Formats: sequence, structure tokens, C-alpha cells
Amino acid sequence: MKGIRKLVLSIISLSFTLASLITSTFAFVVMSSNVEINAEFNIEGYEGLGISLDGNEFTQDITSESLKEKIAGSVENYDKLSFRGVTPMHDNNGKISFTSLSSMDGEVPFMYLYNNHYISADKNEDYLQFDLYFTALNSKEKSKNYDLFLVSDKPDKAGTKITGVASEVELLTSLTTPASIDSRTGVRTSGPYKDTAYVPGEYKAKDKITVDPSNAVRIGVTTGEYSNSSAANTMKMTVFETPNEKDLGSSAIEGRTDERHNKDLNAMYTYYNSWNVLNPLTSAAEDGEAFNTSNDFEKDAAGNDNPLGVLKYDNATSSYNIIKVTMYVWLEGWDADYFLGVPISAREVNINLVFEMRERD
Repeated sequence: MKGIRKLVLSIISLSFTLASLITSTFAFVVMSSNVEINAEFNIEGYEGLGISLDGNEFTQDITSESLKEKIAGSVENYDKLSFRGVTPMHDNNGKISFTSLSSMDGEVPFMYLYNNHYISADKNEDYLQFDLYFTALNSKEKSKNYDLFLVSDKPDKAGTKITGVASEVELLTSLTTPASIDSRTGVRTSGPYKDTAYVPGEYKAKDKITVDPSNAVRIGVTTGEYSNSSAANTMKMTVFETPNEKDLGSSAIEGRTDERHNKDLNAMYTYYNSWNVLNPLTSAAEDGEAFNTSNDFEKDAAGNDNPLGVLKYDNATSSYNIIKVTMYVWLEGWDADYFLGVPISAREVNINLVFEMRERD
């Protein structure tokens, strides 16, 4: 794409604490309590791009306090928010579901698992959702149109990324991971299985496993227009997952046999069932769009360019249109990296969101 012109660099930083309490009754698909959110946001606009929380009042910058008040009513209320592991709802065809409030207001419903039954999750209590609006200011190049992208992090250019702290967890019982990611060799030198040889992918009580909870975080971006008519429905949600070298796998999906999605090789799923012997999970997640994730914020799951919208100049009104982007942030409850025992030192996850406008050909 020629003539790349950066109009905005919007950075949103989130941090939230992964609390972990042993329980056999409160659960998504993990032995864990809620996740505390202590998020600081910084949203900045550069070179003629306006940002808004309501689509009416546009400024170059949005303060952290303004966004917290928009989400929770006050900074104090926002700071009390907590996450639990959730997952997006699918329809009978495996497509991500949308509620039909009105045009452009379709929302993605989430749910969590309690005693093997799905229960509706609450927006901005169990997961985070907020809207951002973008428009360009009038310029000398009024005929220029621009694509809005959520930008990936690159060695030569800062972009969107999810980072956390990897830490060792001492296991209370057994779990299983893909053998290919287990580098342990030799025999155990202590514990109840002293002198027992390590088997790749098979962990026992008192073994230690390295976990980075940032690998369980998902970012969803929704744009488009929702209609009750399936033929006219252009609303879509792209889900991003950015595993690092400490990743234990992705979501446990029923019937999948690949390493990243096989429930029998999923650390969370197998650990949960080893602990909850009287009330184990009987099946993993049903496959669907929300699990078809992209690890490149500029692409969709199929690898195609994924602009969030187009800013077009209207000669009749002498202005640009407005792009509405709905952001979702959640902990994927079926993910292999979301389970009991993450120490306090590793319970903070940071998310930087970077948006960029690029001149169209």
C-alpha cells in the first residue's frame, strides 16, 4: 500500500491480576476465582485524527479517567471490576452470535461455565467491552481516503501486543500437555515420584510447570452493521490470540486432535479433571468462529488484510465519516494457560493497542 501515512497512534494499556483460589464449585473450566482489573489507559491521537468515546465529542486524546467513567460510571467502580474466564457464544452454525439491539449496536454475548452449565456473563464485570470512534479532520488532501488498522508489533515498529510474566507453578495433581513443548529430561530428584523418569507431556503432583497467563487473553474487535436479515448482516468479530514461547496450547475443543486444541493435551482441561474427580468436565468447547483466531492484528484468521473501516471524505458535507470500533478483552476460559496456582508475581498482564490510519491506493 503506497503512501503510508500515520494519522494516529492509540495506545491502551491494561493490567489485571489473575487470582487463583482452589474450589470445586465456583468454576468456569478452571480452578480459579475472578481476575482483578487494575487498568490504566492512554489513548492519543496524532496528525489530524479525532477519537471519541460516544461518537459526538471528538478530541485528540482520551484520558484514562474518562474511559473508566464511560465503562463503569466512575473510576472507583471501574477499579473494583473483576474478570472470570468466559467464552463468546456461538449460534447453531458455529458463527459468533450477536444480539440485535438496533443497527450498528449488535453485541457479542459471552458465557461462563458453572457446574457444567453455561451461564450468561456480564459485560464490564466478567469481561471488558468498550467502543471507540474515529474520524479524520479536514485537510488539504480532501480527496484522500484512509484505512484504519489495529497494528501488530514488529521489530522496527511498535504495535499491539499482550505481555505477561512467566512463572513456575508447583502442581497439586497431574496434568497433560503436548509432548513437543515439554523439554524435561532425566528423573525426578525429589517429591513423591522421586527417581521416576519424566515422560514428555505428563506432569505429576509436585512437578513444576511454567505458565504465562497472557497466553489466555483474547482481544476481539467488532465492526460493521448488524441486521436481522442474515443476507444483510455485515457485522463481524475478529478474535486475536498472540501466543509466546511459553504457550501451553490454545482452547480445548471437542473433537479436535491437533496439539493446540486437543482436550486430552490441554493443561487446563486435564488439571481441572484431575482435581475435580467427582464433577469433571465431560466435554470441551464446541468448535466455532471465536476459536479460529489470528495472531496478526492486521490480518484475519484466513491471513487476509483486515482493516477496521474506511475513512472517506464527503464533498457534500466537507467532512469524513465516523468509524465505530467495539473492543472486547477477556480471559478465554477454555485456554490451556488459565488454571490454578499462578503466583502473585505473575498475575499482571499488560495490553497495548495501537491503531494506525493508512492512505488507500
